[in-house]
Amino acid sequence: MSYIAEFLPHYLKFIAIYFFAVNSFYIVLFALALLSIRRRTHIKPLLGAQGSSYGFSPPVSIIVPAYNEEKSIVDSVHSLLRLKYSRIEVVVVNDGSKDGTFEVMKKACLLEPDEVVRMSNLSKNNVRGIYRSQIHPNLILIDKANSGKADSLNIGMDYCAHDLVCAVDSDSLLDDDALLAISMPFVENPDTIASGGTIQLANGSTFKNSRLVENQMPDRWLERVQIVEYIRSFFCGRVGLDMLNSTLVISGAFGIFRKEAVVAVNGYQTTSLGEDMDLVVRMHRKYRDMGKKYSIVFLPDPVCWTEAPSDLKTLGKQRRRWQVGLLQTLYFNRDMMMNPRYGIIGLFAFPYNFIVDILGPFIEFSAYFAIAFGLALGTVHYEQIMTLVVASLLYGMLISVGAVVIGELYYHRYTRVRCIALLVFSTVFENFGYRQINSYWRIRALIDHLKGNHSWGDMKRKGFAKNRGS
Repeated sequence: MSYIAEFLPHYLKFIAIYFFAVNSFYIVLFALALLSIRRRTHIKPLLGAQGSSYGFSPPVSIIVPAYNEEKSIVDSVHSLLRLKYSRIEVVVVNDGSKDGTFEVMKKACLLEPDEVVRMSNLSKNNVRGIYRSQIHPNLILIDKANSGKADSLNIGMDYCAHDLVCAVDSDSLLDDDALLAISMPFVENPDTIASGGTIQLANGSTFKNSRLVENQMPDRWLERVQIVEYIRSFFCGRVGLDMLNSTLVISGAFGIFRKEAVVAVNGYQTTSLGEDMDLVVRMHRKYRDMGKKYSIVFLPDPVCWTEAPSDLKTLGKQRRRWQVGLLQTLYFNRDMMMNPRYGIIGLFAFPYNFIVDILGPFIEFSAYFAIAFGLALGTVHYEQIMTLVVASLLYGMLISVGAVVIGELYYHRYTRVRCIALLVFSTVFENFGYRQINSYWRIRALIDHLKGNHSWGDMKRKGFAKNRGS
Protein backbone atom coordinates (compact mmCIF):
# COMPACT_ATOMS: atom_id res chain seq x y z
CA MET A 1 0.00 0.00 0.00
CA SER A 2 2.86 2.40 0.77
CA TYR A 3 4.27 1.77 -2.71
CA ILE A 4 0.93 2.71 -4.26
CA ALA A 5 0.72 5.81 -2.06
CA GLU A 6 4.16 6.95 -3.26
CA PHE A 7 3.39 6.09 -6.88
CA LEU A 8 0.11 8.02 -7.20
CA PRO A 9 1.56 11.59 -7.16
CA HIS A 10 4.03 10.63 -9.89
CA TYR A 11 1.29 9.02 -11.93
CA LEU A 12 -0.90 12.13 -11.69
CA LYS A 13 2.06 14.19 -12.83
CA PHE A 14 2.42 11.90 -15.86
CA ILE A 15 -1.28 12.28 -16.67
CA ALA A 16 -1.04 16.07 -16.39
CA ILE A 17 1.92 16.02 -18.80
CA TYR A 18 -0.05 13.77 -21.17
CA PHE A 19 -3.04 16.10 -21.31
CA PHE A 20 -0.81 19.17 -21.56
CA ALA A 21 1.05 17.60 -24.51
CA VAL A 22 -2.16 16.49 -26.26
CA ASN A 23 -3.84 19.87 -25.83
CA SER A 24 -0.67 21.70 -26.85
CA PHE A 25 -0.59 19.71 -30.06
CA TYR A 26 -4.24 20.61 -30.55
CA ILE A 27 -3.17 24.24 -30.34
CA VAL A 28 -0.77 23.51 -33.19
CA LEU A 29 -3.63 22.00 -35.17
CA PHE A 30 -5.70 25.04 -34.23
CA ALA A 31 -3.06 27.36 -35.74
CA LEU A 32 -2.73 25.25 -38.88
CA ALA A 33 -6.51 25.20 -39.23
CA LEU A 34 -6.63 28.97 -38.98
CA LEU A 35 -4.05 29.27 -41.77
CA SER A 36 -5.98 26.85 -43.95
CA ILE A 37 -9.33 28.54 -43.35
CA ARG A 38 -7.88 31.98 -44.10
CA ARG A 39 -6.39 30.67 -47.31
CA ARG A 40 -9.68 29.03 -48.32
CA THR A 41 -11.54 32.25 -47.52
CA HIS A 42 -9.29 34.20 -49.90
CA ILE A 43 -9.63 31.79 -52.82
CA LYS A 44 -13.27 30.80 -52.31
CA PRO A 45 -14.65 33.74 -54.36
CA LEU A 46 -12.36 32.71 -57.22
CA LEU A 47 -13.58 29.13 -57.02
CA GLY A 48 -17.15 30.32 -56.94
CA ALA A 49 -16.61 32.47 -60.03
CA GLN A 50 -14.96 29.57 -61.78
CA GLY A 51 -17.64 27.10 -60.82
CA SER A 52 -20.56 29.40 -61.59
CA SER A 53 -20.24 28.58 -65.29
CA TYR A 54 -20.49 24.87 -64.35
CA GLY A 55 -18.17 24.12 -67.23
CA PHE A 56 -15.38 23.34 -64.79
CA SER A 57 -17.42 21.03 -62.59
CA PRO A 58 -16.81 17.34 -63.36
CA PRO A 59 -19.85 15.04 -63.48
CA VAL A 60 -20.59 13.37 -60.13
CA SER A 61 -22.70 10.40 -59.08
CA ILE A 62 -24.16 10.75 -55.58
CA ILE A 63 -24.84 7.53 -53.67
CA VAL A 64 -27.44 7.67 -50.90
CA PRO A 65 -27.64 4.43 -48.87
CA ALA A 66 -30.94 4.28 -47.01
CA TYR A 67 -32.16 1.96 -44.28
CA ASN A 68 -35.41 2.87 -42.47
CA GLU A 69 -35.14 6.55 -43.43
CA GLU A 70 -38.76 7.30 -44.41
CA LYS A 71 -38.73 10.48 -42.26
CA SER A 72 -35.83 12.16 -44.04
CA ILE A 73 -35.14 10.44 -47.37
CA VAL A 74 -37.38 12.60 -49.56
CA ASP A 75 -36.06 15.86 -48.08
CA SER A 76 -32.51 14.63 -48.53
CA VAL A 77 -32.98 13.57 -52.16
CA HIS A 78 -34.74 16.80 -53.08
CA SER A 79 -31.90 18.81 -51.55
CA LEU A 80 -29.43 16.89 -53.71
CA LEU A 81 -31.42 17.40 -56.89
CA ARG A 82 -31.46 21.16 -56.27
CA LEU A 83 -27.72 21.53 -55.73
CA LYS A 84 -25.86 24.21 -57.68
CA TYR A 85 -24.22 21.70 -59.97
CA SER A 86 -24.60 20.96 -63.64
CA ARG A 87 -24.07 17.22 -64.04
CA ILE A 88 -25.16 14.98 -61.21
CA GLU A 89 -26.70 11.57 -60.91
CA VAL A 90 -28.43 10.57 -57.65
CA VAL A 91 -28.40 6.85 -56.82
CA VAL A 92 -30.54 5.91 -53.81
CA VAL A 93 -29.89 2.40 -52.47
CA ASN A 94 -32.76 1.06 -50.39
CA ASP A 95 -31.06 -1.43 -48.09
CA GLY A 96 -34.05 -3.65 -47.38
CA SER A 97 -35.79 -1.03 -45.26
CA LYS A 98 -38.50 -2.31 -42.93
CA ASP A 99 -40.37 1.00 -42.88
CA GLY A 100 -41.87 3.01 -45.74
CA THR A 101 -38.61 4.28 -47.27
CA PHE A 102 -39.28 2.69 -50.65
CA GLU A 103 -42.98 3.63 -50.70
CA VAL A 104 -42.45 7.32 -49.88
CA MET A 105 -39.72 7.58 -52.50
CA LYS A 106 -41.87 5.85 -55.12
CA LYS A 107 -44.79 8.17 -54.46
CA ALA A 108 -42.83 11.43 -54.15
CA CYS A 109 -40.54 10.85 -57.15
CA LEU A 110 -42.80 8.77 -59.42
CA LEU A 111 -40.44 5.80 -59.66
CA GLU A 112 -40.89 3.27 -62.45
CA PRO A 113 -38.85 0.09 -63.21
CA ASP A 114 -35.83 0.69 -65.43
CA GLU A 115 -32.69 -1.07 -66.67
CA VAL A 116 -29.27 0.33 -65.74
CA VAL A 117 -25.91 -1.08 -66.85
CA ARG A 118 -23.74 -2.41 -64.02
CA MET A 119 -20.31 -0.77 -64.45
CA SER A 120 -18.31 -2.76 -61.86
CA ASN A 121 -18.63 -5.69 -59.45
CA LEU A 122 -17.65 -4.45 -56.00
CA SER A 123 -20.68 -6.16 -54.49
CA LYS A 124 -21.51 -9.83 -54.98
CA ASN A 125 -25.16 -9.34 -54.06
CA ASN A 126 -27.98 -9.01 -56.55
CA VAL A 127 -30.62 -6.30 -56.56
CA ARG A 128 -34.38 -6.79 -56.37
CA GLY A 129 -35.17 -3.97 -58.74
CA ILE A 130 -33.95 -0.72 -60.28
CA TYR A 131 -36.27 2.26 -60.67
CA ARG A 132 -35.93 5.64 -62.37
CA SER A 133 -37.86 8.79 -61.53
CA GLN A 134 -40.28 10.01 -64.18
CA ILE A 135 -39.84 13.62 -63.05
CA HIS A 136 -36.08 13.50 -62.34
CA PRO A 137 -34.36 11.37 -65.03
CA ASN A 138 -31.05 11.68 -63.16
CA LEU A 139 -32.53 9.93 -60.10
CA ILE A 140 -32.51 6.15 -59.78
CA LEU A 141 -33.36 3.88 -56.86
CA ILE A 142 -31.81 0.46 -56.34
CA ASP A 143 -33.87 -1.88 -54.17
CA LYS A 144 -32.07 -4.77 -52.50
CA ALA A 145 -32.18 -7.09 -49.51
CA ASN A 146 -30.58 -5.77 -46.32
CA SER A 147 -26.81 -6.25 -46.34
CA GLY A 148 -25.49 -3.18 -44.53
CA LYS A 149 -24.32 0.30 -45.41
CA ALA A 150 -20.93 -0.71 -46.83
CA ASP A 151 -22.45 -3.18 -49.28
CA SER A 152 -25.10 -0.60 -50.22
CA LEU A 153 -22.34 1.85 -51.11
CA ASN A 154 -20.59 -0.84 -53.15
CA ILE A 155 -23.76 -1.68 -55.09
CA GLY A 156 -24.41 2.01 -55.67
CA MET A 157 -20.83 2.37 -56.92
CA ASP A 158 -21.37 -0.55 -59.32
CA TYR A 159 -24.24 1.26 -61.03
CA CYS A 160 -22.80 4.79 -61.04
CA ALA A 161 -22.32 6.32 -64.45
CA HIS A 162 -19.65 8.91 -63.53
CA ASP A 163 -15.98 8.70 -62.52
CA LEU A 164 -16.42 10.80 -59.38
CA VAL A 165 -18.68 9.34 -56.71
CA CYS A 166 -20.03 11.21 -53.70
CA ALA A 167 -21.27 9.27 -50.67
CA VAL A 168 -24.00 11.08 -48.70
CA ASP A 169 -26.00 9.80 -45.74
CA SER A 170 -29.73 9.62 -46.35
CA ASP A 171 -30.44 11.68 -43.22
CA SER A 172 -28.28 14.59 -44.42
CA LEU A 173 -28.78 17.84 -46.34
CA LEU A 174 -26.08 19.71 -48.29
CA ASP A 175 -25.55 23.44 -48.67
CA ASP A 176 -26.37 24.50 -52.22
CA ASP A 177 -22.71 24.98 -53.19
CA ALA A 178 -21.30 22.11 -51.09
CA LEU A 179 -20.86 19.65 -53.97
CA LEU A 180 -19.23 22.30 -56.14
CA ALA A 181 -16.75 23.15 -53.38
CA ILE A 182 -15.89 19.55 -52.49
CA SER A 183 -15.31 18.63 -56.15
CA MET A 184 -12.86 21.47 -56.84
CA PRO A 185 -9.76 19.62 -55.57
CA PHE A 186 -10.28 17.13 -58.42
CA VAL A 187 -10.15 20.04 -60.88
CA GLU A 188 -7.19 21.74 -59.20
CA ASN A 189 -5.12 18.56 -58.80
CA PRO A 190 -5.60 15.49 -61.05
CA ASP A 191 -3.85 13.35 -58.41
CA THR A 192 -6.75 13.87 -55.97
CA ILE A 193 -8.49 10.59 -55.15
CA ALA A 194 -10.70 11.69 -52.22
CA SER A 195 -12.10 14.89 -50.75
CA GLY A 196 -14.15 15.43 -47.60
CA GLY A 197 -16.24 18.29 -46.23
CA THR A 198 -17.47 19.56 -42.89
CA ILE A 199 -20.38 17.98 -41.05
CA GLN A 200 -22.58 20.35 -39.03
CA LEU A 201 -25.53 19.49 -36.81
CA ALA A 202 -29.02 20.57 -37.86
CA ASN A 203 -30.65 20.08 -34.46
CA GLY A 204 -32.65 23.17 -33.51
CA SER A 205 -32.26 24.86 -36.88
CA THR A 206 -35.08 25.76 -39.26
CA PHE A 207 -35.31 24.16 -42.70
CA LYS A 208 -37.74 24.92 -45.50
CA ASN A 209 -37.94 23.01 -48.78
CA SER A 210 -34.82 21.04 -47.75
CA ARG A 211 -32.78 24.22 -47.29
CA LEU A 212 -31.43 25.87 -44.18
CA VAL A 213 -33.44 28.98 -43.31
CA GLU A 214 -32.00 29.86 -39.91
CA ASN A 215 -29.29 28.20 -37.85
CA GLN A 216 -30.34 28.05 -34.20
CA MET A 217 -29.28 26.21 -31.06
CA PRO A 218 -31.36 23.22 -29.93
CA ASP A 219 -33.17 23.24 -26.58
CA ARG A 220 -31.34 20.23 -25.12
CA TRP A 221 -27.86 20.51 -23.65
CA LEU A 222 -26.95 17.06 -24.97
CA GLU A 223 -27.38 18.31 -28.53
CA ARG A 224 -25.68 21.65 -27.81
CA VAL A 225 -22.58 19.92 -26.50
CA GLN A 226 -22.41 17.76 -29.63
CA ILE A 227 -22.44 20.92 -31.77
CA VAL A 228 -19.35 22.17 -29.91
CA GLU A 229 -17.77 18.75 -30.34
CA TYR A 230 -18.36 18.79 -34.11
CA ILE A 231 -17.06 22.35 -34.48
CA ARG A 232 -13.87 21.47 -32.61
CA SER A 233 -13.40 18.23 -34.50
CA PHE A 234 -13.95 19.61 -38.01
CA PHE A 235 -12.82 23.24 -37.85
CA CYS A 236 -9.67 22.49 -35.85
CA GLY A 237 -8.83 18.80 -35.74
CA ARG A 238 -9.50 17.66 -39.28
CA VAL A 239 -8.49 20.90 -40.99
CA GLY A 240 -5.23 20.96 -39.03
CA LEU A 241 -4.48 17.30 -39.74
CA ASP A 242 -5.15 17.93 -43.43
CA MET A 243 -2.42 20.59 -43.38
CA LEU A 244 -0.10 17.82 -42.15
CA ASN A 245 -1.28 15.46 -44.93
CA SER A 246 -2.65 13.18 -42.21
CA THR A 247 -6.30 12.80 -43.17
CA LEU A 248 -7.43 9.31 -42.16
CA VAL A 249 -11.17 9.93 -42.11
CA ILE A 250 -13.56 11.30 -44.69
CA SER A 251 -16.96 11.20 -43.06
CA GLY A 252 -19.39 8.69 -44.47
CA ALA A 253 -22.01 11.43 -44.35
CA PHE A 254 -20.26 13.52 -47.01
CA GLY A 255 -17.24 12.56 -49.10
CA ILE A 256 -16.31 12.34 -52.76
CA PHE A 257 -13.99 9.75 -54.32
CA ARG A 258 -12.42 8.89 -57.62
CA LYS A 259 -14.16 5.64 -58.54
CA GLU A 260 -11.04 3.95 -59.91
CA ALA A 261 -9.35 4.44 -56.53
CA VAL A 262 -12.28 2.82 -54.71
CA VAL A 263 -12.29 -0.09 -57.16
CA ALA A 264 -8.52 -0.47 -56.71
CA VAL A 265 -9.03 -1.27 -53.00
CA ASN A 266 -12.09 -3.48 -53.70
CA GLY A 267 -14.62 -1.00 -52.38
CA TYR A 268 -15.98 -0.59 -48.89
CA GLN A 269 -15.17 -3.29 -46.34
CA THR A 270 -18.44 -4.90 -45.27
CA THR A 271 -16.98 -6.28 -42.04
CA SER A 272 -15.97 -2.86 -40.70
CA LEU A 273 -18.17 -0.65 -38.52
CA GLY A 274 -16.06 2.33 -39.62
CA GLU A 275 -16.26 1.75 -43.35
CA ASP A 276 -15.49 5.41 -44.09
CA MET A 277 -12.17 5.47 -42.19
CA ASP A 278 -11.30 1.96 -43.34
CA LEU A 279 -11.70 2.95 -47.00
CA VAL A 280 -9.46 6.03 -46.68
CA VAL A 281 -6.74 4.11 -44.82
CA ARG A 282 -6.74 1.36 -47.46
CA MET A 283 -6.46 4.04 -50.15
CA HIS A 284 -3.39 5.47 -48.41
CA ARG A 285 -1.96 1.97 -48.14
CA LYS A 286 -2.64 1.01 -51.76
CA TYR A 287 -1.20 4.14 -53.31
CA ARG A 288 1.84 4.06 -51.01
CA ASP A 289 2.46 0.42 -51.92
CA MET A 290 2.18 1.26 -55.63
CA GLY A 291 4.47 4.27 -55.20
CA LYS A 292 1.86 6.33 -57.01
CA LYS A 293 1.34 10.02 -56.38
CA TYR A 294 -2.01 10.86 -54.82
CA SER A 295 -3.83 13.41 -52.69
CA ILE A 296 -6.57 12.99 -50.05
CA VAL A 297 -7.89 16.31 -48.77
CA PHE A 298 -10.34 17.76 -46.27
CA LEU A 299 -12.05 21.11 -46.81
CA PRO A 300 -13.62 23.29 -44.09
CA ASP A 301 -16.17 25.11 -46.24
CA PRO A 302 -18.41 22.50 -47.96
CA VAL A 303 -21.10 21.82 -45.36
CA CYS A 304 -23.34 18.82 -44.89
CA TRP A 305 -26.12 19.09 -42.30
CA THR A 306 -27.03 16.01 -40.31
CA GLU A 307 -29.06 15.15 -37.24
CA ALA A 308 -27.33 14.44 -33.93
CA PRO A 309 -28.75 11.88 -31.49
CA SER A 310 -31.02 13.55 -28.95
CA ASP A 311 -30.92 10.85 -26.28
CA LEU A 312 -28.08 9.11 -24.46
CA LYS A 313 -29.01 5.61 -25.63
CA THR A 314 -28.81 6.47 -29.33
CA LEU A 315 -25.70 8.60 -28.83
CA GLY A 316 -24.02 5.76 -26.98
CA LYS A 317 -24.68 3.38 -29.89
CA GLN A 318 -23.25 5.90 -32.33
CA ARG A 319 -20.07 6.52 -30.34
CA ARG A 320 -19.55 2.82 -29.67
CA ARG A 321 -19.82 2.15 -33.42
CA TRP A 322 -17.33 4.91 -34.23
CA GLN A 323 -14.83 3.63 -31.68
CA VAL A 324 -15.13 -0.01 -32.74
CA GLY A 325 -14.65 1.13 -36.35
CA LEU A 326 -11.47 2.98 -35.35
CA LEU A 327 -10.18 -0.05 -33.44
CA GLN A 328 -10.90 -2.36 -36.38
CA THR A 329 -9.15 -0.07 -38.86
CA LEU A 330 -6.03 0.37 -36.73
CA TYR A 331 -5.88 -3.36 -35.99
CA PHE A 332 -6.41 -4.55 -39.57
CA ASN A 333 -3.66 -2.16 -40.73
CA ARG A 334 -1.42 -2.45 -37.66
CA ASP A 335 1.68 -3.11 -39.77
CA MET A 336 1.41 0.50 -40.99
CA MET A 337 2.05 1.76 -37.44
CA MET A 338 5.48 3.45 -37.25
CA ASN A 339 6.36 2.03 -40.66
CA PRO A 340 8.48 4.48 -42.74
CA ARG A 341 7.11 2.87 -45.90
CA TYR A 342 3.83 4.72 -45.29
CA GLY A 343 5.39 8.10 -44.60
CA ILE A 344 3.57 10.52 -42.36
CA ILE A 345 0.50 8.25 -42.26
CA GLY A 346 2.45 5.46 -40.58
CA LEU A 347 4.87 7.59 -38.57
CA PHE A 348 2.40 10.18 -37.30
CA ALA A 349 -1.30 9.71 -38.14
CA PHE A 350 -1.53 6.14 -36.84
CA PRO A 351 0.35 6.82 -33.55
CA TYR A 352 -1.67 10.02 -33.03
CA ASN A 353 -4.98 8.19 -33.31
CA PHE A 354 -3.77 5.40 -31.03
CA ILE A 355 -2.38 7.68 -28.32
CA VAL A 356 -5.23 10.20 -28.32
CA ASP A 357 -8.34 8.23 -29.28
CA ILE A 358 -7.55 4.75 -27.95
CA LEU A 359 -5.41 5.40 -24.87
CA GLY A 360 -7.01 8.75 -23.95
CA PRO A 361 -10.21 7.40 -22.33
CA PHE A 362 -8.26 4.91 -20.19
CA ILE A 363 -5.79 7.56 -19.05
CA GLU A 364 -8.62 9.93 -18.17
CA PHE A 365 -10.55 7.38 -16.12
CA SER A 366 -7.40 6.23 -14.37
CA ALA A 367 -6.86 9.85 -13.31
CA TYR A 368 -10.19 9.90 -11.47
CA PHE A 369 -9.31 6.71 -9.58
CA ALA A 370 -5.81 7.97 -8.83
CA ILE A 371 -7.21 11.21 -7.39
CA ALA A 372 -9.73 9.33 -5.25
CA PHE A 373 -7.14 6.89 -3.88
CA GLY A 374 -4.55 9.61 -3.44
CA LEU A 375 -6.90 11.78 -1.40
CA ALA A 376 -7.94 8.80 0.71
CA LEU A 377 -4.30 7.89 1.39
CA GLY A 378 -3.27 11.49 1.91
CA THR A 379 -0.50 11.45 -0.70
CA VAL A 380 -2.22 13.62 -3.32
CA HIS A 381 -2.70 17.31 -2.61
CA TYR A 382 -5.08 19.83 -4.09
CA GLU A 383 -2.23 21.63 -5.86
CA GLN A 384 -1.57 18.48 -7.89
CA ILE A 385 -5.25 18.12 -8.66
CA MET A 386 -5.48 21.73 -9.82
CA THR A 387 -2.48 21.17 -12.11
CA LEU A 388 -4.32 18.26 -13.71
CA VAL A 389 -7.55 20.27 -14.00
CA VAL A 390 -5.73 23.11 -15.76
CA ALA A 391 -3.87 20.75 -18.13
CA SER A 392 -6.94 18.70 -19.09
CA LEU A 393 -10.15 20.65 -18.51
CA LEU A 394 -9.30 24.37 -18.71
CA TYR A 395 -6.80 23.95 -21.55
CA GLY A 396 -9.34 21.85 -23.44
CA MET A 397 -12.08 24.44 -22.90
CA LEU A 398 -9.79 27.14 -24.29
CA ILE A 399 -9.38 25.11 -27.49
CA SER A 400 -13.13 24.56 -27.79
CA VAL A 401 -13.86 28.27 -27.34
CA GLY A 402 -11.22 29.04 -29.96
CA ALA A 403 -12.86 26.63 -32.39
CA VAL A 404 -16.24 28.30 -31.84
CA VAL A 405 -14.67 31.73 -32.43
CA ILE A 406 -13.00 30.57 -35.67
CA GLY A 407 -16.24 29.09 -36.93
CA GLU A 408 -18.16 32.28 -36.27
CA LEU A 409 -15.53 34.71 -37.54
CA TYR A 410 -15.12 32.99 -40.88
CA TYR A 411 -18.40 31.21 -41.53
CA HIS A 412 -21.06 33.04 -39.47
CA ARG A 413 -23.11 29.89 -38.87
CA TYR A 414 -25.03 31.47 -35.97
CA THR A 415 -26.30 35.04 -36.27
CA ARG A 416 -27.86 35.41 -32.82
CA VAL A 417 -25.73 36.47 -29.86
CA ARG A 418 -27.70 34.07 -27.66
CA CYS A 419 -26.67 31.10 -29.83
CA ILE A 420 -22.98 32.04 -29.66
CA ALA A 421 -23.23 32.50 -25.89
CA LEU A 422 -24.82 29.07 -25.53
CA LEU A 423 -22.04 27.56 -27.63
CA VAL A 424 -19.37 29.09 -25.40
CA PHE A 425 -21.17 27.99 -22.23
CA SER A 426 -21.52 24.49 -23.70
CA THR A 427 -17.72 24.22 -23.79
CA VAL A 428 -17.86 24.35 -19.99
CA PHE A 429 -20.83 22.02 -19.66
CA GLU A 430 -19.12 19.45 -21.92
CA ASN A 431 -16.46 18.72 -19.30
CA PHE A 432 -18.81 17.82 -16.49
CA GLY A 433 -20.65 14.60 -17.31
CA TYR A 434 -20.63 14.44 -21.11
CA ARG A 435 -16.88 14.02 -21.43
CA GLN A 436 -16.80 11.27 -18.81
CA ILE A 437 -19.66 9.24 -20.26
CA ASN A 438 -18.14 9.57 -23.72
CA SER A 439 -14.90 8.11 -22.40
CA TYR A 440 -16.89 5.30 -20.79
CA TRP A 441 -18.55 4.46 -24.12
CA ARG A 442 -15.15 4.32 -25.81
CA ILE A 443 -13.78 1.98 -23.14
CA ARG A 444 -16.83 -0.26 -23.50
CA ALA A 445 -16.25 -0.22 -27.27
CA LEU A 446 -12.78 -1.73 -26.76
CA ILE A 447 -14.27 -4.45 -24.56
CA ASP A 448 -16.90 -5.18 -27.23
CA HIS A 449 -14.19 -5.24 -29.89
CA LEU A 450 -12.11 -7.75 -27.90
CA LYS A 451 -15.24 -9.89 -27.40
CA GLY A 452 -15.95 -9.79 -31.13
CA ASN A 453 -19.22 -7.88 -30.66
CA HIS A 454 -19.38 -5.82 -33.85
CA SER A 455 -23.12 -5.34 -34.16
CA TRP A 456 -24.28 -2.12 -35.79
CA GLY A 457 -27.21 -1.00 -33.61
CA ASP A 458 -30.26 0.90 -34.90
CA MET A 459 -30.22 4.71 -34.83
CA LYS A 460 -33.38 6.58 -33.81
CA ARG A 461 -34.08 9.65 -35.98
CA LYS A 462 -36.60 12.47 -35.77
CA GLY A 463 -36.06 13.65 -39.34
CA PHE A 464 -35.66 17.14 -40.78
CA ALA A 465 -39.39 17.66 -40.99
CA LYS A 466 -39.38 18.28 -37.26
CA ASN A 467 -36.97 21.18 -37.71
CA ARG A 468 -38.48 22.54 -40.90
CA GLY A 469 -40.15 25.88 -41.20
CA SER A 470 -43.61 26.28 -42.69
